[in-house]
Amino acid sequence: MEFQDSKLTQTLKKKHGEDIAEKSFVICSGLDMVNINLCNVIAKDKETADVSVMLVQIYLDYYVITFTLDDAILILCSHPQP
Repeated sequence: MEFQDSKLTQTLKKKHGEDIAEKSFVICSGLDMVNINLCNVIAKDKETADVSVMLVQIYLDYYVITFTLDDAILILCSHPQP
């Protein structure tokens, strides 16, 4: 994955390392498919990102079963695969 903004890419790589695409993921949530919130997460390493994504998916499975889709639509955008 390559970011569109090269200045932002350089800043993120300088702070978080060259492997930022492997250890980052985005959580998307919202009340409908138009009004959404994005939460960008950068983990300390790929393994932590993988576990975090798994835990969020488990939480969402429970959340979606517990509540109806009218209450909330949650989408998890996992970190990109190479």
